[in-house]
Amino acid sequence: MVRDEGVDLIREFEGTHRMIGPDLVAPYLDPVGIPTIGTGSIWYLDGRRVTMESPAISLAQCEELLQRELRHACDPAIDRLINVRLHPLMRGALRSWVYNLGGGNLQASTLRQVINAQQWSRVPTEMAKWRVAKGKILSGLVRRRAAESDLFMRGVAALRAEAAGNDNGGWQTTIIFPRAA
Repeated sequence: MVRDEGVDLIREFEGTHRMIGPDLVAPYLDPVGIPTIGTGSIWYLDGRRVTMESPAISLAQCEELLQRELRHACDPAIDRLINVRLHPLMRGALRSWVYNLGGGNLQASTLRQVINAQQWSRVPTEMAKWRVAKGKILSGLVRRRAAESDLFMRGVAALRAEAAGNDNGGWQTTIIFPRAA
């Protein structure tokens, strides 16, 4: 099975908070005060909104919530709104972005326009704009957007390598020589 680096980013930045036992997770308030559970979920599988009075869930249920959100919200939004070929690393970065911000924000964003125009060099700048919550720049969002941008641009490099017939597995090698004094 191939590792999904976009899901790794989601897990890293969303975290799994409020462990109340070896396998139970309770609701918590995210950085802007939204009741959340598991890996950043605000909805239960049955469609109920998470509240601070909601029951705890197992780690397996956390994973199920994450996968459902990816399948039923993130992936359909990307498929509907992005009309260019994406390398899996590019798609992974977008999955993390959409998981955090929602498909509506992707639809309304300049980021979507830049990606669809294949203006790859503008993607990091457009991603970085989405670092504010409730009027404040959050350091966690700054780090997340930087990680998503890095993953996306690694995908761009891999896509270019594939187009050039030089598939290097998604890694770009840069050799930096020291300057002569």
